[in-house]
Amino acid sequence: MNKHLILTFAFVFLVSWANGQKKIKLTKPDRQKPIYIENGMRIVYALHGDATYRKGVITTIDPTFFVADGKTIAYEDLAALGRKRHGSGFLQFLLGTTGFGSIISAFNPPATPSCQGCQTVSTTDDGAVAGQVLIGVALVGLSINTAVRNSAKDVTSKWKLEVVD
Repeated sequence: MNKHLILTFAFVFLVSWANGQKKIKLTKPDRQKPIYIENGMRIVYALHGDATYRKGVITTIDPTFFVADGKTIAYEDLAALGRKRHGSGFLQFLLGTTGFGSIISAFNPPATPSCQGCQTVSTTDDGAVAGQVLIGVALVGLSINTAVRNSAKDVTSKWKLEVVD
């Protein structure tokens, strides 16, 4: 009796483990590293004929459809799909505004205290201005990179979608 219970448990475990390992694989011809989307991940997606991007959590992945927040979505109905990382986008906003602020302040030096209302232009701080502009460009680049990584991928023309085990 005990032996049958253990064998039944092992069989149920193996079947559920094999069925629960499906992933959505997004590949692009000019990109070497694919993107994998698994059960429990937050996603952002768009459907054909609808410009609205929706967010949800994947609960089921099947070879022909997936379920996100209780809605069944067929793969042929998808226009875009991607991972949605946690957060409100505040870091993206902060990096972008800090970067643009750094670039703007590099070209607008503060007024000298001895000359009220006038600005002096100096050529001796070229290295500091270039450094400040580079820091600003780097911060804006990080902001854009975060936005691109967090956006949905076009599965109709640019990305290939497949379900793998």
